[in-house]
Amino acid sequence: MKKIILICVFAFYNIFSSTVYAGSSSARIDGVTDFLIERANETYFYMFENKMKNNKKFACYFPTTYEYIKEGDLKTLMKTKNIWKESLDSDFSILSIRAVSHGIKESVDFNKAAMRATDEYAEILRYLKIKIDGQEQSLSFIPLGATKNTRDLINGFYDDFNDVRDGLIGFNKKLNEYSDVCSQSRPIKSDFIKEISILKGTYKGLDKWVAHIDKYKSQIIIDTDAIKADCKIDDASSVCKAKSVIFEEMVPKLKEAFEKPVVKALAGVIVLNKYITDIKNRDTSTGKVVEAFKIIKDKKLESSQTLKKLKHYLLFIAQVSDSDEPGQVQDLLKEYTLPVTSFIEKRAPGNKSFMISAYFGYGAGDVLNDNVSSDNTSGFYVPVGLEYSIGLSNKSSVSFMLSPVDFGYPVSLKMNGVVEDLELDDIIAPSFSVAYGIKDYPINVGIAFQKGRFISPQDKEEKRVLIFVAFDMPLLAF
Repeated sequence: MKKIILICVFAFYNIFSSTVYAGSSSARIDGVTDFLIERANETYFYMFENKMKNNKKFACYFPTTYEYIKEGDLKTLMKTKNIWKESLDSDFSILSIRAVSHGIKESVDFNKAAMRATDEYAEILRYLKIKIDGQEQSLSFIPLGATKNTRDLINGFYDDFNDVRDGLIGFNKKLNEYSDVCSQSRPIKSDFIKEISILKGTYKGLDKWVAHIDKYKSQIIIDTDAIKADCKIDDASSVCKAKSVIFEEMVPKLKEAFEKPVVKALAGVIVLNKYITDIKNRDTSTGKVVEAFKIIKDKKLESSQTLKKLKHYLLFIAQVSDSDEPGQVQDLLKEYTLPVTSFIEKRAPGNKSFMISAYFGYGAGDVLNDNVSSDNTSGFYVPVGLEYSIGLSNKSSVSFMLSPVDFGYPVSLKMNGVVEDLELDDIIAPSFSVAYGIKDYPINVGIAFQKGRFISPQDKEEKRVLIFVAFDMPLLAF
């Protein structure tokens, strides 16, 4: 057992050759402790980056920025702040359009307005006939063999009206696309303005439709008897109320039914310009992010809890963008260490690996010695040793570690800002652990048996068992 411990200590110390030649045991322990804390920070950074990549709402609301994060290394990208400025500005424009589209959609149902007006107009046409060349002709259909004049006259009651209806339906389709924050579309201001222009173009047809009705109104015959007969059966139709004054009441009503949605859409341009201006007037990316989230909150696009997480990531990106110097990247990992993501290899199904690893976590348990009192039942558990891992089918892993040392005590001092000279006896705490590695995350949950410090008054060596949760930090593979 002692031989194995000496081999592990020797191998581990050679990983950190920069600290081996320090002047004392305390300096060596302090150097390794700093490394483990740094490595834990690296592991945390990986988890932070991974959460950003897995945040679906990030991908929805800020697609351009998200693509850089998903396809690249976040720490490398942090060096290039111009990327963030450009991508954020692009996403702010998209977000403004989505928010305005959502607001318009919530204020009026274009499809419903278009179809309701269409149904009411179709109801009216059932009771109308028109005299053409002395002959009565129903307005609800065009007879076979009709002359061009007859076709044009009857179509005049439909074509422009239908164009406006189709314009509303088409605009509604675009609203659905733009307001869906997770759609594949990435609308810009010119796209939105273009759709408004198309809608305005079709809306102009309303005046032509009204003019056509006014021109031929004197030739139209209203079948009042049919209206009375049908209204005795069902008087809910609006035609029953209008009766013989259909054109005076119904046409203005139908025109208004089309006008209201169009006015709402035109008002959206004003709101869009305001949103874009409010964001643009902010001097920093951080300020622009704050303004953007005001828009999301104002339009109630997302729950507050989701916004909190999303805002956390975006403010991080914005602050990187605002930095006067390129973002500071963590020091390169030691020459003989594995990448921080090497825990993934351990979790590959069927993979068996033998390596020197470190855990950085917290454990709690109980002292096993009879008649030995100790307060050392919980605290940092930072073992370093030989580990054998097996990747499981569900992309998790099970690992067995034999560790001669535990840096929990020096780490605890360092975390609490305590400066104290340390000796090898302060880290020599052999342990054997079995750990379960969680899928997709560098986190282990396990149980360990450990021999701790020697209690001289009682002439006994402390033995304890503990349950721990820790970062999984592979150091050197064999």
